[in-house]
Amino acid sequence: MVKKILFIVESPFNQRDYKRFGFEQLKSRGFEVSVWDFTPLLRSKVYHNYSPRDAIKYKYHEIIADKSDFNKLSERLNNVIVIMLIGLRTDTKFIFKQLINNKVFFGFIDVGQIPNRPRHLFEKILSSIQNPKLLLSKLMLSFQIQVNDHISPDFIIVGGKKAYQSNRDLNNDNTKLIKAHTLDYDLYLNQEDKNSRRIVSDDYAVFLDECVPFHPDYYYLNIKPDCSSEDYYPDINSFFDKVKSEFDTKVIIAAHPRSNYHKKGNPFNKRQYIYNETTNLVKYSKFVIVHASTATNFAVLYNKPIIFISSTKYSTKYQKLIRFHSTVFNKSPINISQESTIDFETEMKIDNDSYKNYKEDYIKETGTPEKSVWEIFADHCEDIKRNYN
Repeated sequence: MVKKILFIVESPFNQRDYKRFGFEQLKSRGFEVSVWDFTPLLRSKVYHNYSPRDAIKYKYHEIIADKSDFNKLSERLNNVIVIMLIGLRTDTKFIFKQLINNKVFFGFIDVGQIPNRPRHLFEKILSSIQNPKLLLSKLMLSFQIQVNDHISPDFIIVGGKKAYQSNRDLNNDNTKLIKAHTLDYDLYLNQEDKNSRRIVSDDYAVFLDECVPFHPDYYYLNIKPDCSSEDYYPDINSFFDKVKSEFDTKVIIAAHPRSNYHKKGNPFNKRQYIYNETTNLVKYSKFVIVHASTATNFAVLYNKPIIFISSTKYSTKYQKLIRFHSTVFNKSPINISQESTIDFETEMKIDNDSYKNYKEDYIKETGTPEKSVWEIFADHCEDIKRNYN
């Protein structure tokens, strides 16, 4: 009988991961839940330069520093379901081969898609010329997948119509698609179940921070930030001043969970920043200010007006992402690097149809269960168990 679930990750495991990946819920269903962390092997720069603010010590947490560690641990891969939070790449091929050699049942989770503009052929060619290493990597990955077409997941947990459609198009009859929703919807269900009181008593707008100048993913990808701190914070603080002047309301920062403002210092001109309370902050806010965060989900779920902001000082890629994200709501981002009049009255309008469509496409399809992702997954584990028998 399968009573073990293993998460394989390549980022430092923390308290937030423990909660959002439903460790307690899965354990309450009788599963032994463990995590193998490949960060020092696959992302050594991240491992040595980034430590999560909410690091956690967990009994079943293994650090994989080299392949020999993995080979030894692989002896435990019996009667276990593996959830891969690592994709198929040249440097991760050995993990998938080991899983397949040991006949391990494994899958992925795809529940966090956001609107992303499809690129034209010319843009792809230009990007390849500008970044030949990225092109080579993609070609190698394409070749790898073609040569190893038998490496396919046994299941994919999907959230929202877009995720379902993109994975259905893989045309793999051996992969079970488990319909759930975003992990943000879990937080929403929990918030509504507790009916928590507001944590900020005054009126406020909330900014969904993305830690743009300091996001640790820059270490992963070995790229420059989408905007330097010298350019980013003066402009955004100036915009927050305009918001306060127009609405006579303060701006609260819903701090990105992987930021560390306690250590770096408050870059928002002494404005209050709060960790791990984004759901509550959005629920009781007057409106939401955002670039292109997945946490836009909460603004949709609580039917809050959204103000999109961008800047010519941001990377071209990031500007395009923000612009496309805003068009899904029939809006345009405000360029906060320019001195211009802002029609805040128009910004406060909500297009109800776009909110409804966004929820269906990117958060939760109509008819999927009103329970957590991990409760849904645990329900499906009964089917998964039969594959071992």
